[in-house]
Amino acid sequence: MSWEATSWARQCGASGQLSPGEVLLLILLADHADEDWSCYPSQERLAVDSNQGERTVRRQIGRLRELGLIATETRYGESRGRLGMRYYLLR
Repeated sequence: MSWEATSWARQCGASGQLSPGEVLLLILLADHADEDWSCYPSQERLAVDSNQGERTVRRQIGRLRELGLIATETRYGESRGRLGMRYYLLR
C-alpha cells in the first residue's frame, strides 16, 4: 500500500469532478498500489470491495482514464493468454 498514493487519490476526490463511486475506486486502486504507483487487482475484486457491479467498475475505469488519472495496460502470460489489467496512477 502506498500512503502517498492514497493521499493523492483522496485529493483527487476532493476536487469535485468525480462521482462518489469513482472516488472510492481510485482510493481502492491507490490502496493496492506499489512503490511505482501501479497495481493489478481484478475488476471482480474491485467490484466486491466497492460494493458495485463489474460493469459499473469498467465504466468508472474508463472515466478515470479519460480524466488522465490512471492508465491501464493489459497483462498477458507466456502461454496462458490474458491475465488481466495493470493500473498506473498518474500523479
